[in-house]
Amino acid sequence: MISAASEVFSHAGKHSQDEIALILQKHLKVDSAGHLSNERRISPTRNQWKYETFSPVWGAPEGLNSKFAPPIDDLKSIRGVRGIPHQSLRSVAQWINSKIIPRCHMEWIVSSGALWIVQLDLEWEETDQGKDPADATMVAEGLRPISTASKIFKAFTPGDRTSWPKLKNLEDFDFGTTRSGPRLYFATAEQLQQALATSGPLLETEIDELTAGRAVLRTDLDRTDSGILNLPRTDTVDGRLAVAWLRDTLPLLSERFGSLSGLAVILHAFLPARAAAWAYFDPGTPIAYVDALWGLPDGLQVLPHDSFQVDIRRGRVISQKIRFKPRFLCEAPDGTWRYTEVLRLKGRSQVLSHEEAIEIGLRTASIAEKLGQDAQIMWFVGIPNAYGVDANLPWYRAREKAQQAPRSARRYRPVPVSKQDDLATLPQGDVMIRLDPEAPLIRDDAFLDEVIRIAQARKLPVELQGSLLSHTYYRLSNGGVPVVLAEPYSKYFRTRGRRVFGKLVRDRVPVGIKAGGEHVSEARLASDDALPGLFAKLVEEGQELLQSSDKDSQVEELSDLLEVVRGLAFQAGAEWEKVNQAADRKRETRGGFQERRVLLETSLPKPQADAQLDPREIKLHEFLRVEETGSFASVPIAALVSKQGYASANFELDGQPLVLTLRLSGSRIELRLEEEPSDETNQGDLFSAA
Repeated sequence: MISAASEVFSHAGKHSQDEIALILQKHLKVDSAGHLSNERRISPTRNQWKYETFSPVWGAPEGLNSKFAPPIDDLKSIRGVRGIPHQSLRSVAQWINSKIIPRCHMEWIVSSGALWIVQLDLEWEETDQGKDPADATMVAEGLRPISTASKIFKAFTPGDRTSWPKLKNLEDFDFGTTRSGPRLYFATAEQLQQALATSGPLLETEIDELTAGRAVLRTDLDRTDSGILNLPRTDTVDGRLAVAWLRDTLPLLSERFGSLSGLAVILHAFLPARAAAWAYFDPGTPIAYVDALWGLPDGLQVLPHDSFQVDIRRGRVISQKIRFKPRFLCEAPDGTWRYTEVLRLKGRSQVLSHEEAIEIGLRTASIAEKLGQDAQIMWFVGIPNAYGVDANLPWYRAREKAQQAPRSARRYRPVPVSKQDDLATLPQGDVMIRLDPEAPLIRDDAFLDEVIRIAQARKLPVELQGSLLSHTYYRLSNGGVPVVLAEPYSKYFRTRGRRVFGKLVRDRVPVGIKAGGEHVSEARLASDDALPGLFAKLVEEGQELLQSSDKDSQVEELSDLLEVVRGLAFQAGAEWEKVNQAADRKRETRGGFQERRVLLETSLPKPQADAQLDPREIKLHEFLRVEETGSFASVPIAALVSKQGYASANFELDGQPLVLTLRLSGSRIELRLEEEPSDETNQGDLFSAA
């Protein structure tokens, strides 16, 4: 111990003048161990936590909520713990939130039936070095071309005849008199090879003039059936760096394809977009899908992003998944494209406004309808007006048709793979490849090929954080690699715009919904449940009548009530005409309900007592009584539909007074149990808050 301490102090003294301390702790035999966190990357709120185990075996992350967890005594040990301490961790999490302001990440162990916190790291916002994506200024000034004249490159207008797919695909889009297409130029690889040999300085000048010194060069192959994707491209470069890149890249392409025939280089100025999106629409379906992330489109292949579902018939977002996004891909000051960390406080900010998501969804659907086939389109989003094109610009249409990858659950311990060396040192046994490539490797097909090869050979799943509309998912899927979605849209990923009703409806309602283009799941109520089901419907329709505010709507609700009564008669096997006749007979002998009479009580008459012929008016709550006996209470249904809107019953449990409040909502009864009786005037607010 002394020898080890001397070594620690000696090493520390060489690197720091700060005071150093040693903490000694009795060694504990670990029965189980894991992590617990409510960091922003983990949880949208402080009360939602995730924990995972790493001993004795790795266990997939599980969620817990600490808000209503039983409190613990912080002066006593937590004992009697066995296995995975879910309930104890809830109480620990609640204790942490009551004592500590920042969110945190802790390590825990269970030893001999006791739970220990062995490390607690706080998430201090003051030390956060990330950037707010909304403040990442995309400078459009200076991106106007100095000249549009070109000698080597040729200007391209969407719709021009061309054999290169990246240019040809622009004719699929909705550019026209009201929408501006991008400014693009192209030259064959053979033309550029000749220019490099004879007029390199002229080529540099031309590139700078066409792009204001901020150029992006992309390569394309005119063989549409080649299956070649992710061809080389530059980051943001000036003319000098562009020419140097061409000198390096053209020989490599010639070697790869046997010649430069059929190869072109496409030139454009850097697009200063705030965000990028992939959108998908299949004609004949009602939903367009939009995935989006700040910065450059390549980031969507491998990074967490937001997902939107747009109902194209109603023109609105019907569902969204706003994920925590720790970083995005953007242009650095030197022109290279790098990951940029996001300020943690902003990590759950929404990338697209609903207006942007709707525009992209509707335009993608319109393009797909024009083409008569499904469309999967890459978009640049939020381009400044000064750049001279539409704010939202369709850029590329993918023709990749991925076979849906087999989905896999988190069964194996994840191992991050960012570079080639990580694949070489991948642990033996069952693990999960967490694909997290370094920025330069996002488009590297050789790196992805090796990931797929190892995953296939060892039958390992790959965890993907990127979009399912991306090239990376396409490659994994078509390679038959099981894909683990890092944060799936929902448990039933392929079910879109799902709404659960579980209610009895008129016979033709499902037919009308189907006619509107939605899928309908329906069933028939069992015959022996028809009368109870219709009685519940009667209550529901009665509630809607009470909420009607004008005569016309009251007539509509009364017609619904009448139809439910007709349904009751049919299910009971009674002829409607006979029901009407019986109602008329009863009205003649017993009257109707027009006079609103309330029977309060009866008794034997006193001598010479006068009969009450003109009853006074009375409120419902004045004569309806909740009957309480021990642990039993009887509540009149009418009390729940009075203007007061609720009824309460008082109980006592172990000397603690409890109040149970009931409220009718449609065909459901809502219950609220509280330790102390609430002020009656606040009951409506309490239910609203709940």
